[in-house]
Amino acid sequence: MKLLDSVLPPDHNIYTFSDTHEEYIGCADDKLDEFITTVHDDPIGYSMFGGDAFETQYVSHKYYDPVTIKKDVSSGNPTIAAAQIERSAERHRPIKDKLLAWLIGNHELRVIGIVNLGLNLMKEIGRPEIYAGYSCKLAIKDDKGRTRYKIYSNHGKNIAESRAGTERQREANRAASLQRALAPIYGDCIVMVMGHTHRLIVTKPLRRLYLVDDGRKIKQKYITTKPSDDYIDPENRYYINSGSFFRSQMLNIDTYAERNMYPPTEMGYAKIIVRDYQVVDVEKVTV
Repeated sequence: MKLLDSVLPPDHNIYTFSDTHEEYIGCADDKLDEFITTVHDDPIGYSMFGGDAFETQYVSHKYYDPVTIKKDVSSGNPTIAAAQIERSAERHRPIKDKLLAWLIGNHELRVIGIVNLGLNLMKEIGRPEIYAGYSCKLAIKDDKGRTRYKIYSNHGKNIAESRAGTERQREANRAASLQRALAPIYGDCIVMVMGHTHRLIVTKPLRRLYLVDDGRKIKQKYITTKPSDDYIDPENRYYINSGSFFRSQMLNIDTYAERNMYPPTEMGYAKIIVRDYQVVDVEKVTV
């Protein structure tokens, strides 16, 4: 787990994205390029990546299918790691100075004993210092070096798939499962993020009412915490499952997602909105 920090202005937006699987034919290249343009064009925009930039299917893997791997233009063969890094670097180079953290996921881990795709990608674009491994804590600081709030990010694992009776119930149960997975890990992060599942979920702080009196009247208040507190109540945090840019269903191709009957998921990302170093909202953005 890496500890990273960034000095940002009081007002900023942080775009969290993950699971792009870039050399897989199911990568939504057009939507990913639009996202990068959005970050680039936002004057107060920054971004952090949550892992699985590469599909990384070796030939003996049960999901390997050369039909679904993008081809090298010159040879017509499935691309190798070096070419994949070069192509991904070209794509992300326009926002390299806006990147705050870059994680790897379980797909990159498949070949970690041979090549560190995430670290090499960050070296290629000139930002090796933000390589974060599988998980990190990102401290956002002001220009005086004071930590104003923290974000925890982990590529993650599967969350429980609810079998409740209605979709509304299932959605609530998935959000609760996401919180259960993240909340116990660190107590000082106002935002907690994971990828992996390809689900796009945003859970916001719960407004909890309590009553007090001043000796004459009963008054109502809400449980609150400051984003810079050493411990932030789990119900007062934002939880993000950062979605993907992965098309699970495609015409005339049997993807492994389709063969496994994975349910369709919303493609997209989350936008953390910060004003005066206060996290005022997290938006779920579908593409």
